[in-house]
Amino acid sequence: MFCPKCGSEIPDNTAVCPNCNSELTPQKDNAQTQFGNSNLENSGIGGNKKIITIGAAAVVVIVLIFIVSLFVRGSYKDPVKDLVKLCNKREESSLAYDKINQPDFLVDYNKVYTTVLAKSDYDDDYKDEFEYVFDSWEDTYGDNFKLTIEEIKDVEKIDKDDLKDYQDDMREYVEDKDDREELVEDLEDSLEYYEDEYDLSSKDSKKIVKAYSKMLKKMAKVKVTKGYEMDIEIKIKGKDGSDKYKEKHVEILKVNGDWIFAGSWTPGTLYYNFD
Repeated sequence: MFCPKCGSEIPDNTAVCPNCNSELTPQKDNAQTQFGNSNLENSGIGGNKKIITIGAAAVVVIVLIFIVSLFVRGSYKDPVKDLVKLCNKREESSLAYDKINQPDFLVDYNKVYTTVLAKSDYDDDYKDEFEYVFDSWEDTYGDNFKLTIEEIKDVEKIDKDDLKDYQDDMREYVEDKDDREELVEDLEDSLEYYEDEYDLSSKDSKKIVKAYSKMLKKMAKVKVTKGYEMDIEIKIKGKDGSDKYKEKHVEILKVNGDWIFAGSWTPGTLYYNFD
């Protein structure tokens, strides 16, 4: 062994260095160390350490699963499932249906727009429409009507060329900065009308314009990465009867990571098409 202070080579397990007189701590050999560890395991202490290690590993796995779930945006079937859930909840907010028909950045803008206008005298016409649909279903099928998905079948991938066409359509008129500025000016003109007719404040108008400008920039770079077309069958049933909705050509797209309908799907979409 070597003295840790002066570096001189000295006999193993020497208590005091003969060169610099430094006190030394004797080293344990491997046999002693291994024996000591086995004693710890036999006493249960080593076992507890294993349990702690396993527990820590489990926590890491749970955290990783949570992190992965943040980036996995569900299935192409989710918009259909969510539409049925919203109808069964008698959801009347247009914002709730925006989430299955629009990418998140557009939903965010609509939320600002709708929230700001809600403070004025402006009314959400969609709310009245959805209320009418649910009331009609109750009259036809009974108070406790329920929608269920009967089938999602004949699923086919949308080819890359068609996906690009969708993407180009979304980007059209907003890719150029001048076009976006013109759209913002048009919105500002419209909001002047709302200020006069619905007592919308100029401060709130500016909030809408800011959110609109942000949304247009994101729309200019929107990406459509996947898509499926399929047939769906949705059944509505209550104590007073039942009907089915059959749509032979439903398209669902993955836009900026969000699965949405290629079109606007609301309770009204189903209402006018139940057999």
